[in-house]
Amino acid sequence: MSEESKHMQSRKQLVLLAFLLTAIGATNLFAVSASSINLPEETTNLIFDDDYTPDVTARVARISFISGEAQIRRADGQDWEKVTLNLPIVEGDEVATSAGSRVEIQFNTNTHLRLTENSYLKVSKLKDEGIAISLPSGTMSVRLVSFDKDRAYFEMDAPNTTIAVQRSGMYRLDAGRQGDNDIRISALDNGEARVYSDTSGFTLKNGRSSRIYIAGANAGEWDTTDAARYADNFDTWALERDMVIAKQLKNAHYDKYYDQDIYAADELNDNGQWIQTRKYGNVWRPNSSSISRYADWSPYRYGTWRWVPPFGWTWVNDEPWGWATYHHGRWVWDAGYWNWSPYGNTRYSRSWWSPALVVFTTYAGNYCWYPLPYSYNYYNYNYYYFNNNHHGNGGHQNNNNGGGLPAPTPNQQIAKIRRLPIEDIPVGGVITIKNDKFGTKLNGATVMDATIARSLLTRIPVESESAPIFPDVAKVRNTIGREIKAAQPQIAIRSEVVKTGATTRNGDAPLDNELRNTRIFNGRKPVETSMPPVKATGEAVTSTPIRQTGAVERDTTVRTTTPIRQPVTPRYEVDRDETSRPPVKQAPTYTAPQNTGRETTRPPVKQAPTYDPPPQNTQRETPRSQPQQVREQPTQRETPKSQPAPVKESPKEQPKASPPSNDGRKIEKDDGR
Repeated sequence: MSEESKHMQSRKQLVLLAFLLTAIGATNLFAVSASSINLPEETTNLIFDDDYTPDVTARVARISFISGEAQIRRADGQDWEKVTLNLPIVEGDEVATSAGSRVEIQFNTNTHLRLTENSYLKVSKLKDEGIAISLPSGTMSVRLVSFDKDRAYFEMDAPNTTIAVQRSGMYRLDAGRQGDNDIRISALDNGEARVYSDTSGFTLKNGRSSRIYIAGANAGEWDTTDAARYADNFDTWALERDMVIAKQLKNAHYDKYYDQDIYAADELNDNGQWIQTRKYGNVWRPNSSSISRYADWSPYRYGTWRWVPPFGWTWVNDEPWGWATYHHGRWVWDAGYWNWSPYGNTRYSRSWWSPALVVFTTYAGNYCWYPLPYSYNYYNYNYYYFNNNHHGNGGHQNNNNGGGLPAPTPNQQIAKIRRLPIEDIPVGGVITIKNDKFGTKLNGATVMDATIARSLLTRIPVESESAPIFPDVAKVRNTIGREIKAAQPQIAIRSEVVKTGATTRNGDAPLDNELRNTRIFNGRKPVETSMPPVKATGEAVTSTPIRQTGAVERDTTVRTTTPIRQPVTPRYEVDRDETSRPPVKQAPTYTAPQNTGRETTRPPVKQAPTYDPPPQNTQRETPRSQPQQVREQPTQRETPKSQPAPVKESPKEQPKASPPSNDGRKIEKDDGR
């Protein structure tokens, strides 16, 4: 039988066996002797399982740039540690920057956040569904190269304010310091965001900067101006970082050698080259200049084991280019060189992020580890941590489903062949350190003795048998030393009491829709406006529909119940019988008499000798020589319209007043009768 026929027969046997195992309900790992199914001699173990999903699938960001000093505090502890390049960032982490420092956090290929000095940030939400960042104090800049708010959200919480990003662009947030009465948000490069305060909300357009008052007499107000007026050195540095990243992405090989899940792989081009191998396909090999600074370099030797919940102990490499190579794929030894393959022997539908891809074990008071062989599925060296603490998956990572690369072949999906580690890993790849030095800066990590290393590499590892029991994390934190441990930053102490966000976040959903409904529309449905259709040439023109007005729809429901506003019932009213209502008592105030056609006996009130312009009427003015008539004019002007004014008689026809009698009584005026 030819070699090709034997190979075809072996493949048919694999497919048949997989079908039989599925029919009888076999799941998870299943090992079969190679000789029992007539497999090739080099096959040691045959493993069948479904698509691989790790114990923890939480999304992870990283520190992609740092200048100066910064500190970090994990969600499960109170201690602060020093921030280093390529340090993993997860949900709940807090980052504080010192004076003169700058930090960049990368969330994926297209999303970068930058902090300037004396800033304090908390990662509130880090999910596939979206990201929420809280900035109680300081300044940050966010670059979103590609963003679709219908697929994922990006929101920023500042003191008493929430900003919901609507479009790709660049955004700057100045949260100020504790006690400031205002903050500032700017949108650039086609950016657009919705800004919500405690009481209102508005949309910030591209190229605009808004000052938002969060306290004081003007709290809840804002003013907007040109964003270019507030550009400074921090913006210049952010743009320089954008240029560096854009250049790397231009020469990257996404969807060719690796998928979008393996972000930061674009940094490899400047530090190595891609080559084609017979055994492993396309692999990346570091340049000699990229590793010459490290004595006798090998993977997973230069770095630190750091505690990162919910993953457990995680490798943080010293090499500036090593983020992708230490959390994805496999390191393989081929033709006398270490090479990195973006995938192992089996490629799944997506590339999961891993805290490290190594095999861990112990020997004579030492922890020992070496790169996970190419033919192996993930080895959970944190096995006892998860087994004892019953941790869930902690969320999800980026879900790009492998980008544009082809799907795994049926043979890869069905079978994964484990070989002895010695076939992929040289003895010089086994690293060891004393147990009491674990979790500290690995200045004492060395290569394992060749004889001992060979014995470790000639047995197939199983998590439940070879995974070590690591020391308690609290104990390690007390001994990590000043290389990792940091004092609590003052900016964090001042910022912890600052309330951020326009409302409290509950769950993983974005706040944009909730705040838009409550802060702007007050729970009412917004008016839907539509333009009238454009008429074609020659088509009859119909009447243009009336445009909608208002921000929300008014309630047009006919009310059948008693209206809310009711007439006030007087306190004296017992029933509606008008005859039983007692008369209303009025205050004894003086009311000026009205001219009813006959004069009163009350003497005229003397007025100040000031000139009042005569009333406008059709009658002839009274001569100035008779002041008595001038004094009577105000009384005539107050005559109600419902009663005709008395006809004035000519001054010539008025009889002279009779002299008073001898008894001193005033003679009544002759009424002309």
